[in-house]
Amino acid sequence: MEHEALPLRVHRFAKSVEEPAVQISDVVADLLGKFFATIVADDADELHDIRKSLYEP
Repeated sequence: MEHEALPLRVHRFAKSVEEPAVQISDVVADLLGKFFATIVADDADELHDIRKSLYEP
């Protein structure tokens, strides 16, 4: 892809061990994946019990 005869770099591959932002995004993506997997796998009553347990002292 080019813009005004200059090549655009819309993506690049990064080594996660060299870039802290990539490491952080890996953790966030993993947490979101686990969150959505829990929502899909559990029924509504079980999710309600999990939510209640998070708010109990």
